[in-house]
Amino acid sequence: MSDLRDLLERIVPALQQAGVPFMVAGSFASTAHGLPRATQDIDIVIEGARPDGRVGGRQANSGQLIRMIQSRK
Repeated sequence: MSDLRDLLERIVPALQQAGVPFMVAGSFASTAHGLPRATQDIDIVIEGARPDGRVGGRQANSGQLIRMIQSRK
């Protein structure tokens, strides 16, 4: 679970910095709330882009988001 936590600690700040609305769901969220499940993965639900390409009030740029996550290694 430590590897998943490390990954989440890189993804969350990048999403927040990019202003992308999201929520953590699934087994990781369930375990964090004291209800462990057999699956060990992270489900992140991200608001979809609007027709104008904006997400959370900002222009969506997946390449920039990926670079932000990678730079947090």
